[in-house]
Amino acid sequence: MSDYDPFAQSLIESLDLDNVPDQAPVAPGEYEMKILSCEVKESENKPGTHNIVAVMQILGHPEALNVFRYLSLPNQADTEEKRVNKRRFIKNFCQCFGVAQSELGTEACKGKTGWVTLDIREYDGRESNDVKKFIIPAA
Repeated sequence: MSDYDPFAQSLIESLDLDNVPDQAPVAPGEYEMKILSCEVKESENKPGTHNIVAVMQILGHPEALNVFRYLSLPNQADTEEKRVNKRRFIKNFCQCFGVAQSELGTEACKGKTGWVTLDIREYDGRESNDVKKFIIPAA
């Protein structure tokens, strides 16, 4: 049993949890994003296949849900066209955020920023933002 701490109790009572806004997707458009994490994970739906899972924060929008983006790694079952498309999508991600190929799926991605075009998608009855396009900075 913990000791009663009046200061801590006053902090708890002042939280005003009824007035904390829920997180929600932002309207479709262009947004600056920051990578919070980026790691390689085996697919739960397709054992033996892997994805780079990037979790990104929409900068300047604290009410926004984080954006999860799965970048599928090419695998043996893919057609050549599908392998090229997956590599192209990963290349666009890297160029957008200034991520070197050797940094993919590592802590080195964390904190990097870039601009993307977001859209809204619905999955299992919930709306979230989805990356429609990675915006590649002009050289």
